[in-house]
Amino acid sequence: MEEKQREQLTAERPDELGLNEVWLLGLNEKSINENENAAWEIIKGAYCEVLRNDPEWHFFYENHYNIIRCSLGFYRELLEYLDECGVEYVEKGMWVDGQPTTRDFQHIFQPMFHTFSLMALEEYGWPKIHSIFDRVAHCFLNHQYFVLQKYRNIRPIPTLWESQIISENAMYRSHYVGRCDGIWEADRLYKDALTKRAEEAKEKGTVVVSKNKGFLSRIISFFKSRRI
Repeated sequence: MEEKQREQLTAERPDELGLNEVWLLGLNEKSINENENAAWEIIKGAYCEVLRNDPEWHFFYENHYNIIRCSLGFYRELLEYLDECGVEYVEKGMWVDGQPTTRDFQHIFQPMFHTFSLMALEEYGWPKIHSIFDRVAHCFLNHQYFVLQKYRNIRPIPTLWESQIISENAMYRSHYVGRCDGIWEADRLYKDALTKRAEEAKEKGTVVVSKNKGFLSRIISFFKSRRI
């Protein structure tokens, strides 16, 4: 198959997907996820009250905040709903994903994110979630069967190629999450140390100048810049 023909097999990526993004930061003067039940009720309420008819919206959980993305026509109403709930939030503007792979294929991921968000609202129990996850992973890899022919042929046990890919992904995911947690913890310890030194200096009536700020900031920035 010629490369020119290959390029015609998939739809072109639209220049603008038209979703606005808002980050939910706090609730009742605490981090939004300090009360996960309340945070979840707000997300479900946003769907029931505002986003039920938006075919593009989706949400994501993050450790220290939550993300809601929705079509432009629903955005102002979403912010009004968050104001009514007393949610502290920051408007991020047009959604441009920070992950290179997601950004490059954003038009493909967007409908999947929407579908997964709706599935979460069903609040399935663990056995069913486990089963759904197995079907999602299997179906995606099954569709790559012919594409991954060379990969399958070099596996020690070719019939287990799906399981091997999933196992490899689990290791990568563990590495990624561990690195992110390390960045958050290093940043927290550094800020706590600065706060403690400032309080001690205030009691003594002296001024503290941190000599390590640049060094630690460079370390944290270095690890943030590394991607899997």
